[in-house]
Amino acid sequence: MSAKTKIVVLRMKNIVYTIIIIALLLFLLIMAWLMFGNKKETTSQSTTYYPGKYSASLQVGDSPIEVIVTVNDKKITGIDFENLSKTIATAYPLMQPALESIANQLLKDCDFSSLTYDDSMKYTQKVLVQTIKRALTKAQNSSGIAT
Repeated sequence: MSAKTKIVVLRMKNIVYTIIIIALLLFLLIMAWLMFGNKKETTSQSTTYYPGKYSASLQVGDSPIEVIVTVNDKKITGIDFENLSKTIATAYPLMQPALESIANQLLKDCDFSSLTYDDSMKYTQKVLVQTIKRALTKAQNSSGIAT
């Protein structure tokens, strides 16, 4: 009955390498969790609107035009003009088709980064998109008065 005692010799170099590898793996796991773990919360907060109709003004010539954006709590449900007179519609014939094109795209997926602009009315569409974004800012902050 003799117990044989075994002595294990570890080199300091191996211990240091093991500690460094464990620390790097721990760091990578924490970074992956921070990058991918909280993604759902931030996207849901950025697309939350206060339901209602919000307007933003667009100066066309001497006449202001109101762009009305209707939203529910998650998405855009409608975009239309208010105070678009026949004079302005005649002087700026691309105004209504440009808004309809943008509205159709936004009502499908509501993503400004994926909008496509028609070459014949690109400038008009870009101005309208900026006006729509101003109205949506009011809907997100609830600083605008919903009607």
